[in-house]
Order: sequence, then structure tokens, then C-alpha cells
Amino acid sequence: NGFGHLDNAPPELMFAVLPEYRNQGLGTLLLEHLFKEATKIYPQLSLSVGKENPALKLCERLGFEKVEGSEHDGATGSASVRMVKKLEKKADEAAEKSLEEERFKKSFGF
Repeated sequence: NGFGHLDNAPPELMFAVLPEYRNQGLGTLLLEHLFKEATKIYPQLSLSVGKENPALKLCERLGFEKVEGSEHDGATGSASVRMVKKLEKKADEAAEKSLEEERFKKSFGF
């Protein structure tokens, strides 16, 4: 378990973008796609980010919230904070999953 580990329910996210690819929207794009897929399985994700790390603003913008009382010394020895993002299924995604389940049941005679 890393510094962002809360408990065994949400998986801990570890993510980095190489410096030459930062500030181009790549991190946002990748995380948004990750959220869409993770929502199918998990109710939330957690991570740890340095308080001075520019990625903190990205995490906040994408809906991660600081866990109260979670400040700690991160891997680099600097102050870090744990964050969690609740994942919500959209109505159309729930309907799509229901159709997938219905097709599966029909194909196997359930």
C-alpha cells in the first residue's frame, strides 16, 4: 500500500506524466477515460499528492477531495495529502450495462 491507500475498498491511483508531455491536456484526458472505466467497477479512487505538486490543482479540478486529517510526509519527505474521488455512474452508463447484462443472459439462455 502506498501513501494514498485509505482502505481495501477504493484502489489507490498512482499516476505521472513525463515532463515533456505536461500542460497539454494529456493527464486530464487519460484520467477522464480512467474514471469512465473505473466507474464500472469501483465506487471511488484514492491517491496521495504533494501539497506543492502542481498535480494537486489537477486532482482538485477533476473532483478529488482532500481527506480531512490525512497530511503526511510523502515519498520525497515533503508534505502530502490523501485525496479521494467518488465515482458516480451516469444514467446512460447504467442503462448500457443493463443492456449488456440482458444480451448476456439471452445468449446463455438465462
